[in-house]
Order: sequence, then structure tokens, then C-alpha cells
Amino acid sequence: MDPSGVECRRRVGERLSVGKARLDSITYCFYKNRFFGVSLDFRWRSNYTALVDAVTDIYGRPSTNSAHPGALFLHKGFGGGSEDGILTYDDITSEGELLLEDMPTFEKIKAAEKAGEAGAPKRDLLDAPTASSRR
Repeated sequence: MDPSGVECRRRVGERLSVGKARLDSITYCFYKNRFFGVSLDFRWRSNYTALVDAVTDIYGRPSTNSAHPGALFLHKGFGGGSEDGILTYDDITSEGELLLEDMPTFEKIKAAEKAGEAGAPKRDLLDAPTASSRR
């Protein structure tokens, strides 16, 4: 486990699709052994468009934010409203990501990193080590 308490893993044999979108990988993140987020990585605009359709069906119309042009923000999560998400796509690299996180847990992790607890350096959560896990 990462010194910050964050561990991210990928399952072997995972179904790599959401709706009509095909994914490259799904990464599950845990904080102190409790699930708090998932990252779905994909390539190509057609998969981005399909994911926009899928998340709109689930979350309703995404919002935008002028501080993050091109990103779509999702609210009203599947676990009682505490999850938020962001869907991004880069036309230059043809790569995108759908990131869904439990926001109270995310805030705990950031506060711990800021306070220097566990001696963890500040970093993007998805930079945590990734290891394949058993089904």
C-alpha cells in the first residue's frame, strides 16, 4: 500500500465497456482498504461521445466549468449523492478519462497529504501504484 493509504488496482478479465463506449482500462482506488473511486480510461472521440450519452442517462446533464475548459462535471452520485465525477477528452492525444470519486474521502486524503500525515508527498491520486488483482 502507498504510504498515503491510497492503493489503486486493475482487475484481470474486466469487461471494458460502458454503454456503447469501449474502454482501455478500469482502475479502482481504495483509501485505507475502502473503495473510494474509479477511473475509466479510453481512446477515440467515438468512445467519448458514447460515454457522454451513458453518463447523461445515469447522472443527468453534465455541467461545465470555465476553469477546466472541455471537462464535463457529474453530480448526484450513485451512493447517496456524495460521489462526483469528471469526464475529459483530449483531441490531440485522442485519450480521455471518466473519474468518479467519493468526495468526502477524497477531501480526507487531500487534507492528510496537506498536513503531512503518513509522510506522503502531494500528488495526483491516480499516480498511486497500480497492480493487477485477482477476480
